[in-house]
Amino acid sequence: MMVDLRYYINAIKNEEKVSCLQERRVKDDLAEVATITRAWLHESGVIIRYINELEEIQPAAEVCPECWICWEVIEAAGQDIRPMKKQFHNVCQESFWLKMT
Repeated sequence: MMVDLRYYINAIKNEEKVSCLQERRVKDDLAEVATITRAWLHESGVIIRYINELEEIQPAAEVCPECWICWEVIEAAGQDIRPMKKQFHNVCQESFWLKMT
C-alpha cells in the first residue's frame, strides 16, 4: 500500500508519533542565509529529513518570503512512500500542497 509523504509531514508538524533525531542550524553571514536541517523518526521506523534555507532579511508581512524547503524520505522502513522527495520555494506553496488531498 502506498503512503503519501504528506502523512509524515503532517505528523511532524502536529508532533504526532515522531521524535526529532537531529537538528542543525547553520548561518552564512556573507550570503545572509540560514539553513535549518532536521531529521525525524516516525514510530513506523520511517525517517524524514527537512531542509530549509531562508534569507535572514525578511520582506514585507503581506508577502510570502522566498526560501527553499525540501522534505525527503531517508529511510522508508519497507513502506512505499510517494513522493520520496518534495521541494518548495516558499512556505505558502508548502502549505497549499499539504492541504491538497
